[in-house]
Amino acid sequence: MRLAAACLAASLLATAEGGPIPNEMGVGLFPYEPIYFAFDPGIGDEPLNAKFQVSLAIRLFDPKPEAKERDGLYVAYSQTSFWDLQSDSKPFYDSSYRPEGWYHIGIPDQGKATGLGLQPGFGHESNGKSGVDSRSINHLFVRAVGQWQAEDMAIFATPRARWYTEKEDNDDIAYYRGYFDISGGMRIKDGFGLSATGRIGSGADKGSLQLEATYPIGALTRGRMSGFIYLQWFGGWSESLIGYDEKTDQPRFLLGYSIVR
Repeated sequence: MRLAAACLAASLLATAEGGPIPNEMGVGLFPYEPIYFAFDPGIGDEPLNAKFQVSLAIRLFDPKPEAKERDGLYVAYSQTSFWDLQSDSKPFYDSSYRPEGWYHIGIPDQGKATGLGLQPGFGHESNGKSGVDSRSINHLFVRAVGQWQAEDMAIFATPRARWYTEKEDNDDIAYYRGYFDISGGMRIKDGFGLSATGRIGSGADKGSLQLEATYPIGALTRGRMSGFIYLQWFGGWSESLIGYDEKTDQPRFLLGYSIVR
């Protein structure tokens, strides 16, 4: 939802930052969306009391390898899973598998604006279940990306428009997730980070907001540990794919650890 997040954030702020903004090299596997594990610390009654996400991307085609530009064809794979730790068998409630591909068309940097570009692409999302629990979406999207640097602070934004090409398993999903989402936020080098992802459903009273706050563990351990303290807040509809037409009963907090943010 992202969006969105990488060796893709224009310079990575010299740490493990993520994002859909390619850096100058953009080669090899790199983190795309945030990679984290978080759990419900006891605030509320939600049965989905743990959540984790992995996300990696790679550039497949570089039209000008000698120029060290960001343009090129990228593919990514992301997975978000919900884990019910309260039940006896500790089952996974749902998982969302999201392969996608896009072409980054760079826009010349303007002053403190870096990593500007447009990214037309194609995405798939499904939960790997069958029967009445099956969920599957194919969509085309166009995403704008940008980052603005001010000394040790970066501000970023990634609005995205999408068009569903296949949603037979959940033909009313646009009513809850809509056709537009936006991710954005700020990060301080070796300091606090805050990001938000918002969706507006085609139903005027639907949609969702997810907030993520991070702080580098290295700043608290004098560099002995890497990664980030991670706090997530979610409110609204369609947090999981299987429950795309369900509203989270209450705003929900998760606390955990993030490898990249």
